[in-house]
Amino acid sequence: MRALSTLALLLLCFAVAATSSSGQGPERSTTPDTEPGTIIGQVTDSEMGTGVAWVDVHDLDGHLEFTDSEGKYRVDGLKPGLHVIEFTRIGYEKQVHEVDIGAGETVELDIRMTAAPIRVDEYLSHGHHVHPEIIERDRSVELSGRDLQRRMTDTVAGTLAREPGLAERTMGPAPARPVVRGMSGERLLVLEDGAPTGDLSATSSDHAVVIDPLSAKEIEIVRGPAALAFGSSVVGGVVNVERGYVPSQQLDRVRGQLQLQGESATRSRATQMRLTGPWKDYVAAVDLSLRRAEDVETPVGEIRNTGITSWNGTVGLSRFQSWGYLGVSASYFDSEYGVPGGFLGGHPNGANLEVDRRHYTLDGEFHPDWDGVEGINLKSGYSRYFQKELESSGACGVSFGVLNYASSLRVHLDDEAPGWLGSGSVGVSYQHRDYASGCLSFTPPVIERSAGVFLYQYREIGDWGLGGSVRFDYRGVEPAYTDTNKAGPIRDRDFAGASASVSVSRDLAEAWTAEAVLSRSFRSPALEELFSDGPHLAAFSFEVGNSDLDTEAGLSAEATMRFESENTALEATAYINQIDGYIQATDTGEIEYGPGEDGFLALWRFVGVDARFIGAEASAAWQRGDVELSASLGYVRAENTSSGGPLPLIPPLSGQVSLDYGWQAFHFGADVRGAARQERLGEFETPTAAYLVPGLRAEWQHLGATILHSVIVRLENVTDAEYRNHLSRIKSILPEEGRNLSVFYRLNF
Repeated sequence: MRALSTLALLLLCFAVAATSSSGQGPERSTTPDTEPGTIIGQVTDSEMGTGVAWVDVHDLDGHLEFTDSEGKYRVDGLKPGLHVIEFTRIGYEKQVHEVDIGAGETVELDIRMTAAPIRVDEYLSHGHHVHPEIIERDRSVELSGRDLQRRMTDTVAGTLAREPGLAERTMGPAPARPVVRGMSGERLLVLEDGAPTGDLSATSSDHAVVIDPLSAKEIEIVRGPAALAFGSSVVGGVVNVERGYVPSQQLDRVRGQLQLQGESATRSRATQMRLTGPWKDYVAAVDLSLRRAEDVETPVGEIRNTGITSWNGTVGLSRFQSWGYLGVSASYFDSEYGVPGGFLGGHPNGANLEVDRRHYTLDGEFHPDWDGVEGINLKSGYSRYFQKELESSGACGVSFGVLNYASSLRVHLDDEAPGWLGSGSVGVSYQHRDYASGCLSFTPPVIERSAGVFLYQYREIGDWGLGGSVRFDYRGVEPAYTDTNKAGPIRDRDFAGASASVSVSRDLAEAWTAEAVLSRSFRSPALEELFSDGPHLAAFSFEVGNSDLDTEAGLSAEATMRFESENTALEATAYINQIDGYIQATDTGEIEYGPGEDGFLALWRFVGVDARFIGAEASAAWQRGDVELSASLGYVRAENTSSGGPLPLIPPLSGQVSLDYGWQAFHFGADVRGAARQERLGEFETPTAAYLVPGLRAEWQHLGATILHSVIVRLENVTDAEYRNHLSRIKSILPEEGRNLSVFYRLNF
């Protein structure tokens, strides 16, 4: 805890400084009614955040100016009244804004331009654009552009891990998965382009997510009422990775992207290439990513069998018409990675996993001329997923195969919707899974069918914002045969339940906002939790399900305060989640025969208990000129209320402090991240010590007429400190990476 005291003190200092800071609004003066006015501002790239040079800033009354090298502009001599200002530049979407200027007034208008041109008619833009089905306050994390590049690692979990309240569950560097507020697995949906991935990463810590963050255009975490649009089991939230494999924007020329990434601690090399181009009413896209990493270097030496080789290729094609677009894509993912061993239950040389996925998507958006309907979105996907876990001798320990079909239909509504409906969406979803396991597994083949219907609404009434959603789900589990194994009687199971969430927010004094969210969640047990019976080689366990498990029922509440001024942003959240029937895999302390070292594996059983999660998160950011200071903290305390003891694998108090400085095309940063000692342990868990790990970063960007170059160099764990992630299943033998030099290059044209 002492190691984190510095972080907590700095965060408190930011809060005190913020409340005494005040932003200055646009300069205004009282002059004769005929004195001309002025518009000033800066034009920035919406994805990269850099200034855009040589933008035409054109007042339709005849004034024409250009932005300078930093994207700044000034238009003088404007008559008092309403003006229509156009912002245009080759390679960017045109923007048109209305500005009302008083006599002698100077109005500040900052513009964010999108670097992906769309062939559309002229339009007037009022306010900021919002996601068609997610209100901004329901999106707790959104990484894109420069922010995404700065945090880019080998996995989605590692890329998100520095956000408050987030951590990563690992079993080596390859099979990492996000943990939000102490929850992962089936309680945290990981989606790509708003649809299921079809993998098995939710079921075990040795299963990797089939998404390379290099191919991501945006990563967002959704909580609150909007999360129920994606599923009922969203106590932890929804992690959605936008990859854009089906083109959804019409282009006027060919666009491309090249990314290169390398890291010294794993001798990792990664490449991603994307090319998108138009032909008549069509837009085609090709995407290819490759990654190869060797064994991890730590302060105590190299850890064997932790390398990874993977590649992913995708082609997509969409047709655009006045009614919207309809597109398809096909992708193939192939990966081989290792999980280390050398301890009880693990092979001396670890285990090797082979994974491949074939994925096909149909995606369409339609804009009917119906009152109250903004659009209709259709998504349909089919995937074939196969995973094999091999002993060092090449013998198969266990294999998994999943055929997955998922489809959803969403209708996006606006304020003119009939009756009591308003802005939001209504939709239905269906999923069909055909699951089988082989080699030494005795889990029966199972067919799963699930269906859901939801309604999501949001309204603003004066200073109040009201959000709400309700969802009903059904899930049927049908084993291929009836029998009895160690999990109990194998039989058909049916589950049904309702989920709901409501949020209330209010603008208080200037720059302050308060929000409260109350949710009720429903989750049915996964088939692995019901019927597993056999060794799970790479997880170092012999897993036994419980065919009598019932559904989880969760009730959660959270309260948030936000402060945002011109140069300061503060946010603090406190929450509590009560889950009845919380399903977890529990180490029994017993040993079962299996293919592990000396032929033995630890015996794990799935049980349902009552659990409570209480936690808090806080973040602060302060900017003055080219200097930015930020900090964050997150803590969660989880208890098994049935027994009175702590739940296992809960992250400790953690946080970070960052200092950034920008100078022309360069950007420099330094940070310190750390965690407190974790002594609240589940049965058979071991504690982890506190740590502080410093890092350095340097960036350079160059924007030409049609080309953008970005280079980011990071030096992580500068002191080569030995520390361990409490959520790592192999922390007893594998500390985290030592000193690591990471280089990232991106070219957009």
